[in-house]
Amino acid sequence: MSRSKILYVDDEETNLINFKMAFQDHFEILTALSGPVALELFRENTDIAIIIADQKMTGMTGIRFLTILHHLDPEPIRIILTAYSDTHDIINAINQGRIYEYILKPWKEENLLLTLKKAEELFLLAEANRRLLAELQQKNQELKETNERLLADMKKRIETEKALFAKQVELAHAGRLAALGEMASGMAHEIHQPLTVIQLDAENLQFYFSRRKQKSLEAESVQDILAQVKRAGKIINHVRAFSRSDFGGMQCIDPFVPVDNALSFFRQQFRAKNIALKEEIKNVPKIKTDPQKLEQVVVNFLSNAGYAVMEQAKEESDDYPKLVTVRLFQKPKSGLTNDHQRLIFEVEDNGIGMIKQIRKRCLEPFYTTKEVGEGTGLGLSIAHGIARELRMKLEIESTLGRGSLFRLLIPLNGC
Repeated sequence: MSRSKILYVDDEETNLINFKMAFQDHFEILTALSGPVALELFRENTDIAIIIADQKMTGMTGIRFLTILHHLDPEPIRIILTAYSDTHDIINAINQGRIYEYILKPWKEENLLLTLKKAEELFLLAEANRRLLAELQQKNQELKETNERLLADMKKRIETEKALFAKQVELAHAGRLAALGEMASGMAHEIHQPLTVIQLDAENLQFYFSRRKQKSLEAESVQDILAQVKRAGKIINHVRAFSRSDFGGMQCIDPFVPVDNALSFFRQQFRAKNIALKEEIKNVPKIKTDPQKLEQVVVNFLSNAGYAVMEQAKEESDDYPKLVTVRLFQKPKSGLTNDHQRLIFEVEDNGIGMIKQIRKRCLEPFYTTKEVGEGTGLGLSIAHGIARELRMKLEIESTLGRGSLFRLLIPLNGC
């Protein structure tokens, strides 16, 4: 470890020699016979830690010398050595030279060494603080520059996004879905836990009444509670599905598989409700997609179709021929369109259909024409969001009283 430098100024050479011999094992000693010579040494050695000056020197007093040094560099520790105990000199030295210690001659070696060691500690501590402060200022400057770059990048990104949004007006709807999805995800999480508690308590009450075979208003109320809990659970599941925005699970698949899986949920239901299900599914190429999400779109299409034909049957007669047609095919190649480069999936029904105003709004979240308790208004908006995620296009054709057709255009992507 390098030794700290001490500059000792005295116009008596014997004092300089004695001082150097006494402390050269502890410090690096520089000496000068006058103030002007000491100033030159100080300018040549910018790392001096301690400056000691005799007060009564010819030409320049110690106080005058230390005062000049204080203006040049206030960091080194300054000490006055003198054989005189003049109070006026002491006060001037403190006020003008900003001295650390005032030591009377003749000095005792052990006492002066202790003073020098304390002065060295003070200087090193101040130097460490200055270094840390400089590092902190540098880090702050770097942080400021980084923040400025980030702000510039953010500004550029915002401008780019604004330009993109201006060119793609349809993304405004996707933005509303994203905002609603964030809210829906948190809402579903918060509702799920108390709903589970309600269900468990209701099931306990149901078990209690069933063991006693009691038929009462209270027992019927428990059944109503469980039914409403089930309904709330379905709503939560819809909300969770609506709020999902990840693109995981992409793989090359035969699109017939998710379509057939969805149909398996409805074949028996449709038979029980006397709904004819017509399946026109052709052999088609594989596609790269998320099979679970594609299946969810198909389920939503079939669910809406089933509801639509049942509602139309209410308007007609009991023998109304309820029909849902499912198609999956690839359009033959032609020179006029690019339809041959994608698959077409359709669900068509002869249900109640929609007027133009409803058809424009049916993809909005929570928009529904069903009676209270029959729908959440999320099914088609979920399907629309998934279609956008999977780079598919959803089209709707509908005529009031004659039915609807939901079409999904699926790109072929080289599987």
